[in-house]
Amino acid sequence: MSDKKFIRILIVIAVAGTLLTAAHMAYIAYAYNNSSIIQFVAREYWP
Repeated sequence: MSDKKFIRILIVIAVAGTLLTAAHMAYIAYAYNNSSIIQFVAREYWP
């Protein structure tokens, strides 16, 4: 495998991981705003 191809694959993996993390963060924010159970637990454990 050439260095150019390796770097390209590495960049694709890094971008995919970043997008996946951003999607999870957005879902956590959405779930927190729309779930009273999550809000209750958050208030109990993180004052």
